[in-house]
Amino acid sequence: MNIVDTALVRGILIFFIALEAMSNFFATIVTVAYKTGHFGVAAALGGQMPGDDYRPFIPLMNAIPWWIHALWVSAGLLYLISAGFLVTRKRGNAFPLFAAGFILAIGAKVTSDTITSAAGLRPAVPRAGAIAGLNIQAIPEIILPLAIVVALFLIRRWRTAPGAPA
Repeated sequence: MNIVDTALVRGILIFFIALEAMSNFFATIVTVAYKTGHFGVAAALGGQMPGDDYRPFIPLMNAIPWWIHALWVSAGLLYLISAGFLVTRKRGNAFPLFAAGFILAIGAKVTSDTITSAAGLRPAVPRAGAIAGLNIQAIPEIILPLAIVVALFLIRRWRTAPGAPA
């Protein structure tokens, strides 16, 4: 029995994949709420942002083009489809979808950071401070998705191994 392919581990993976998907949707939802005049929604979501307010992020929302939001949303959708495969017999298909979403998310992150830096804007970091904040940000942006990629790869590898269940 492969411990990575147990129902408990798959359930935990689905939870963390859903968190990653929501993380990718978050900036787009706040931006759409702000730009469409739904300031109550933007303010409610702003409670989840550093400083508990979305207004300091308005220059960032204005600087990031829509195609980057499309990359984030695409990555989030790939994550959710990947999670869906974890509840089917075709669990091995979850790995390439999640990996593709991760590549899109990293591409969007690097591009958005480049655009905001070129505009003279600095992305805000968590309240813990600049150095600790950057380390804290690495967890949801890099470390957790990489751990998910590794787990999904192990599931795929085990399911495609000779003698493994289909």
